[in-house]
Amino acid sequence: MSEQVHFFKDEELKNGFKVHGPRHEDGIVGEYAGINEKKGSAEWTLAQWGVYRNSLKGNTPRKNLAGGGFVYETPSLKITSHPEDGDYDLRMELRTTEEYCGHIREYGEDWCHILLEQGGLHFNTPSLGELSELRYKADLQIDYCDCHIPKDKFIPSQHSCQVHHYLTVQDLKDNHFLWFGIPFYDHRYEKFPGYIGIDSGKADATGQIIINLPVSDFYDGSIRVGEWSHYDVDLLPLIKKAIKIAWGYNKFINADLNNIKITGTNIGWEAFYEFNGAVKIKNMQMIGKMLDK
Repeated sequence: MSEQVHFFKDEELKNGFKVHGPRHEDGIVGEYAGINEKKGSAEWTLAQWGVYRNSLKGNTPRKNLAGGGFVYETPSLKITSHPEDGDYDLRMELRTTEEYCGHIREYGEDWCHILLEQGGLHFNTPSLGELSELRYKADLQIDYCDCHIPKDKFIPSQHSCQVHHYLTVQDLKDNHFLWFGIPFYDHRYEKFPGYIGIDSGKADATGQIIINLPVSDFYDGSIRVGEWSHYDVDLLPLIKKAIKIAWGYNKFINADLNNIKITGTNIGWEAFYEFNGAVKIKNMQMIGKMLDK
């Protein structure tokens, strides 16, 4: 039987979260203990890029729930972990009406995020060349997503709101990397058609290629608000497909899969103007199956 490797630490999201400030230079501003109520064990970070008015802080009050879950809330953000009914592991709510406050975001300006992130995945996991399979599983549900943009101000290419799961796929020999997207929700589409472009649009963008294949490559169905979507897909052939696409952008042309690893991950909301919404996540894991030697 082939050896299996779990890529995500704390898959059940029980050990709490480090909290990053809204600017990269802010660093970690606090840590929220998990249901074990033990600080210092967090493997995940909550990143709140561009949430300047009402960001989470180290001293944001905690509301405890029966069974060890908790809620942290500001006017712009609400983070709920392991509620009493056990319906989900984490719920992330973003209310950008409390951030933009009627200001129309222009190209080049920051936008609001709330992302669950984990880095350093490559330190204890194999390269793509050592795998026969990379099985991704997750259950996700959009509770709601409301658009508060006047029709005469709405520019579809500039004012989207989305939830995707990204992996950084990096050639550790030459340090090229790409953002590989596992598409979930985009308010503009019933079925996300895919997207290929360069990470840009604000000062701290990475300039690396983003490759989001169509949602139909990952999930057989439509994403409907209020309904659970169950993902169970082998990512390995899809990542290989993305690497071939990157050749057209002069990336990964001479890459060896034995030098390519998944180095980090993030999942959550990005809102490019006034949207309010919430997503639930549970049963998230990514497991690699090693090639037989």
